[in-house]
Amino acid sequence: MERVREVLSRLSANMPGGGTGGPLAKALGLGAVGVGGLAYGGSSCIFNVEGGHRAVMFNRIGGVQERVRAEGTHILVPWFQRPIIYDVRTKPRMIQSMTGSKGAYTSTPVLCSTESTLPLTFAPSEESLWLWYCVVRLDMLFCILLSQIFRW
Repeated sequence: MERVREVLSRLSANMPGGGTGGPLAKALGLGAVGVGGLAYGGSSCIFNVEGGHRAVMFNRIGGVQERVRAEGTHILVPWFQRPIIYDVRTKPRMIQSMTGSKGAYTSTPVLCSTESTLPLTFAPSEESLWLWYCVVRLDMLFCILLSQIFRW
């Protein structure tokens, strides 16, 4: 450790001004800190919505905003706003169900079970994404959809 201090003291003694740094060095240091802060702040003020996705903006003061953001780059206020990004592409699902019935053409009632598969494709409504976020999470949307299908 003493060796490191000795090397640093020798380097500072060889610098003009005794190693304290002149006004130019201070200005360059302050400028570098300013540019770094601007780059960090600028990158956290924008967000991207990819193709096939939509975003709902949550605001800490006003709650969820009704406006749904489409694909592209958007501006936000860090800490006050947070984007919630949803996938709104049409998704195929296969729903399998076992059904039981009595054998109609036999003399003794025999339980027959058949497996039925229902292909289903759905996509959430883009205009009501903000409402889905307020009421239920979007991953629950498929469960609600299934309960409505089997209720019919």
